[in-house]
Amino acid sequence: MADPQGAERRTLVGRTAETALLERHLERLLQGEGGVVCLMGEAGIGKSLLLRQAQLEAEGRGATVLYGEADAIEQRTPYYPWRSLFVTLLRLAAAPEGSELRYEQALRIIHEATEDSRHLVPLLSEVLPFEIPDNEWTRQMTGQIRADNLHALVIRLMKRFMGDAPFVLMLDDAHWIDSSTWALLFAVSQQLPQALLLVASRPDGEHQHLRDLPLLKLPSATVIRLGELSPDETFELIANRLGVSRLSEAVGSFISEKAEGHPFFIEELAYALRDSGFIEIENGECRFARQTDDLRELDFPTTIQGIIRSRIDRLPADEQLVLKVASVIGRAFPYYALHGTMPMPTEHDRLEGHLDRLTEASLTLREEGETEPSYLFKHVITQQVSYNMLVHSQRKQLHRALAVWYEKRHADASSLYGVLAYHWSRAEQPDKTVYYLEKVGLQALRTGAYKEAVHVFSELVNGQAVPASAETSARWHRLLGEAYMGIGDMAQASERIGQALTLHGRSAASTSKQFKRDVAAQVVRQLVHRTLPSRFIEKPAGSRELLLEQALCHWRLAEIAFFSNMAADNLYHSLHAINLAERAGPSAELAQISGNMCVTAGIMSLHPLAKAYIKQATQAAERTDDLSAKAWVSMDLSLYYIGIGQWFLSKRYSEQSMGIYEKMGDRRYWEASSYLMVKALAYHDADFGKSSALAEAIYSSGRASGNAQAQSWGLLALAENALYEGRAEDAIRHLTEAEALIPVNIGRTEEIRLYNLSALAYIKTGRAEQAKHYAGLGLPLTTASKPTTYYAFDGYAALVEALLALWNSPGEDRAYYRSSLGEAMKSLEGFAKVFPIALPRFHAFAGIVAGCEGDFGKARKSWSRSLRLARKLVMPYEIGWTEAEIRRFTP
Repeated sequence: MADPQGAERRTLVGRTAETALLERHLERLLQGEGGVVCLMGEAGIGKSLLLRQAQLEAEGRGATVLYGEADAIEQRTPYYPWRSLFVTLLRLAAAPEGSELRYEQALRIIHEATEDSRHLVPLLSEVLPFEIPDNEWTRQMTGQIRADNLHALVIRLMKRFMGDAPFVLMLDDAHWIDSSTWALLFAVSQQLPQALLLVASRPDGEHQHLRDLPLLKLPSATVIRLGELSPDETFELIANRLGVSRLSEAVGSFISEKAEGHPFFIEELAYALRDSGFIEIENGECRFARQTDDLRELDFPTTIQGIIRSRIDRLPADEQLVLKVASVIGRAFPYYALHGTMPMPTEHDRLEGHLDRLTEASLTLREEGETEPSYLFKHVITQQVSYNMLVHSQRKQLHRALAVWYEKRHADASSLYGVLAYHWSRAEQPDKTVYYLEKVGLQALRTGAYKEAVHVFSELVNGQAVPASAETSARWHRLLGEAYMGIGDMAQASERIGQALTLHGRSAASTSKQFKRDVAAQVVRQLVHRTLPSRFIEKPAGSRELLLEQALCHWRLAEIAFFSNMAADNLYHSLHAINLAERAGPSAELAQISGNMCVTAGIMSLHPLAKAYIKQATQAAERTDDLSAKAWVSMDLSLYYIGIGQWFLSKRYSEQSMGIYEKMGDRRYWEASSYLMVKALAYHDADFGKSSALAEAIYSSGRASGNAQAQSWGLLALAENALYEGRAEDAIRHLTEAEALIPVNIGRTEEIRLYNLSALAYIKTGRAEQAKHYAGLGLPLTTASKPTTYYAFDGYAALVEALLALWNSPGEDRAYYRSSLGEAMKSLEGFAKVFPIALPRFHAFAGIVAGCEGDFGKARKSWSRSLRLARKLVMPYEIGWTEAEIRRFTP
């Protein structure tokens, strides 16, 4: 925390209970127990002063304190408060701001601490006061991936620099903190138990978002609400601020009645009475300067803003001007920014003299410990009052001058996009405002600050200041849709991206008839592209950028449809996306969309078409430097090849995608690509130990990230492997944990697998009633579903095996289970037509059914077919399983 000049007089008065509570938290901190404390109260109630008192107490007990503060102007800048925290953490305060020395010193310290993850260092640009250029890895990281990697790196650095020593992380003006900063604070609270997070904020009634913050809902979180001072504390505060030992009853009562216990109001009213000559100080005593029969005759404003304005009005004109110009910069104002913005040339000595006198008047404070002189208003209320004293034309002029000064001083303005957007907006320069505002939005999307991105792009699409072209407006709508996707609001995302297509003149079908006509037209176009690629592919009828923008809109809508289980809409938008992307030529988008189309063609058993998409996807991926696109294509190809039993290719592509996603820190897609390897190890190698180890890693990754679907993948694979190895009780344990995830909407495929595997596990442990229950849940879902993913195989097969056992059990309902078995066999047969890896098991089951019904000739033919297919597909477990069944039926 900066140490402002004059702060020694601003000692804490009152707050005995609050101070005692903070001291207890510090005591627990020194014993290794961190936590979260939020000081909450209205502006001027004394939050910052209480923070400073806590800082002094913590440092006095040997704890390190890292201090940062939010800013109203920077509230849309991701991680802005962390910049000052890192200046302290890296001990950069001694190096001049913006200097090469500061940059080199920071990089040296960071590189020494990140030997195993140096490729991630550029991500720290978000939390540093300067930019580190992206490399080939970080350039590819956007959104949540970038945020997750940054959070992990920040925590790693804090662990390295702080060790196990207790420390306090303080943030003032937390009501202006961006969502990314809150997310990182939450991560710190969870992973650094030796940290006490101490934040100060205005009331949650004024800032509704504070009520929903996970950080403040933690069991370890304490909210301290600051109220007004008592009359005795008011008298003590007045005497302290005026530097007197005795205070007349009349003066104390007058101020107490007016200020009603509000600390900042008390201070300002006391100073106003002193500056106006209404009170006098003599021999350490403060009293009214003249006899006043009725104190109500004193003509003083009734609000704190009015009091501050009256004080400013009594300043000399030059000092008033300095204060007003400074208010345009913000609560904190660097000296050189002030000097560069003054409306008339001002000598340094003269300006410094004005600032000294404003500090003496307790209106501003000088920040100590800075290499370049910097000042701040004593309180944000003082800044706001000073700003409101400017007439509209003066504000415009000063905001423009300040924006120009920033642009000239900073060749790389990426850390100032939010500031420049704000000042150009206040200067009423719409072109400049829109230019920087779009950069703010893109920056927010890139860093995973989705809430800020929603606000910015909403402002752009709803703005009336600058008429945007249809293409520009469409791009903003698409980016707004992607921001909504980031926060999980798929309905808003779909609506906004749909509006983007409408602006492009490509509205989605609104009726069933139009939908079918559009799909048919896109299918024909795609067939023409496949038949005559040289005539239509890479032959854009318009701008390549425009075609890719439109393709991206359709692809995003296809993603939304996929995750919303809307197969028809997924196909509709995928067809539009591939046709547009192909016309635009090789691109990352074309590579990824072609990969998706390969999987879709595989599901439809159109394998020649799938091979054509494989060729197109790999060629497009080779011609782009987009690592995400390369990983995506590898994952899609692995997915396709595992479904048809091409194990070598599946494993090779899975390893490629796993490697890229691992280095990029993309946990979500590392989990997905790793799952391909889990099943390849089980189906092809029958190496259930390695398969389970990787499944456990996927489960742990999902637990760490909160991804319920990844957790279910890990648990279901562990259950499947346990069943393969004859450990049914272990399978039940994993399945029970997975069942608790169903309300989180882990997906219909996972739900079907869970029920069917549970039915088989309970049959194998002799609990028929539970098996019947789960078979009853799984059968209708299985028969109603269409095969969409290879790893559902175990679920389809488990249902058949469970129903076989129930059919062969004594009881009156054998006929029912024979009928149910027929339905399950029909579903497995349909699955095997799409994914040939299921064929050996299907024919093995057909042989078992025939054997149970006494038709051993048919049974032997089915088993023979099963073994032949299993050997052809190189599936050793299937070979062993079928041979065991044959022995069971053969004396």
